[in-house]
Amino acid sequence: MRTLMNEERLRKSQPPGKFCRKQTNGWATQISHARPKLAQNHPLDYGNDAVDLQIISQVSHGKFRRNAYAAAMSGSKNSLDERARNARGCGISVFSESWLLSMLIMNLALMAQVAGDSPSFLWKQLPPIPDREGFAGAFAGVSQGSLLVAGGANFPGKKPWEGGKKIWYDGIFALATPTGEWKKVGKLPRPLGYGVSVTTAEGMVCVGGSDLERHYADAFMVTLSGSSVKIRLLPSLPVPMANGAGAVVGSVLYVFGGSDVPGEVSVFNRLFALDLSAPAAWKELEPCPGKARLLPVAASLAGTCYVAGGATLQNSTNKMTRVYLTDAWCYQPAKGWKRLADLPRPCVAGPSPAPVCGNRFYLVGGDDGSHVGFTPPDKHPGFARDILVYDTITDAWQVAGPVPAPRAVLPVAFWQNQFVMPNGEIRPGVRSPEVWSLKLGAEP
Repeated sequence: MRTLMNEERLRKSQPPGKFCRKQTNGWATQISHARPKLAQNHPLDYGNDAVDLQIISQVSHGKFRRNAYAAAMSGSKNSLDERARNARGCGISVFSESWLLSMLIMNLALMAQVAGDSPSFLWKQLPPIPDREGFAGAFAGVSQGSLLVAGGANFPGKKPWEGGKKIWYDGIFALATPTGEWKKVGKLPRPLGYGVSVTTAEGMVCVGGSDLERHYADAFMVTLSGSSVKIRLLPSLPVPMANGAGAVVGSVLYVFGGSDVPGEVSVFNRLFALDLSAPAAWKELEPCPGKARLLPVAASLAGTCYVAGGATLQNSTNKMTRVYLTDAWCYQPAKGWKRLADLPRPCVAGPSPAPVCGNRFYLVGGDDGSHVGFTPPDKHPGFARDILVYDTITDAWQVAGPVPAPRAVLPVAFWQNQFVMPNGEIRPGVRSPEVWSLKLGAEP
């Protein structure tokens, strides 16, 4: 989809219509994602009304929007100058190649202002972690206003297909400001990765995790104190757990799924809860009715814990292999588990806990299983480049994006009004020291 807006001119002028660029950007992103699926053989011209009507029917649900779009499609083909004048009257500066799409974007922007839909995705890079390889399976959170990243694992020498050895780490890094420098401020109780991490008012809570030899049931709070950290032990899980997911709902931390031993030979669907306001002991709750799984994504929204995707294991010719899942579930203390609409694609090891905005949560990238067994492994194309958006009111998914740096096996921490995603895998066995942030519904 060719460029439709001159963003520099748009930033410098605020028209009488008070056009909301962030909403238009969100709609345009969804349209650009939908068009290839519906119009692969239709060039961008004046004759694609039917195709674009299909797109807008997907992107903006509702009869009113479809009718408004159809009205915008009627009329003559204006000259470029006339189209530009019409667009500027509603606050859009364009380099449109067709009146069709310039009017489409204009109408979507105005309707989005009313509906409050589709926040934009503003991506930024933060300073990279001071490690050449970067880490997968690290812990992340916030304490005393600083971003913390701890532990994780990588292959510092040879890659796994070359016989390399995975190494776990115990370092804790802190970043005070988005333009500052990372500082090493302490160590975890042991080299550890692939556990659950969440942010609370007191600091970063870490639960479970693994090293080369075993999985752990430990839980502890990490708080920043000056230029060092303090670690306070919390009640241990009833069982060891790694490669699960978790989220805080109110004062309760929920931890779900994962496995209790290394090597992907077992997996469970157990759900545990710890009230962080009075952390006496973990409670085991009703297990998820869905398949046992590892590496799902969790989310917390409106008093509800959500889990989506992940992979289960099945015995195939005397070898355990992953089965990529597309089901999603929610848990409420008074109601138990409820199955939700299935994901448009699998999502394994996506950033977790998932970013949230309004009544939606966002599965960013992750492994969709489309390149399992890819050879040669050093040429693996990487992970999913889109975002799966779940609306908790309509029980429906949308596909948005793109993701500038797709990752898997990484945490998420909300810091400085942005969702920070540190490091992770760019392809199996290969990490990145980059740190990316995502701001939802915000103008640059």
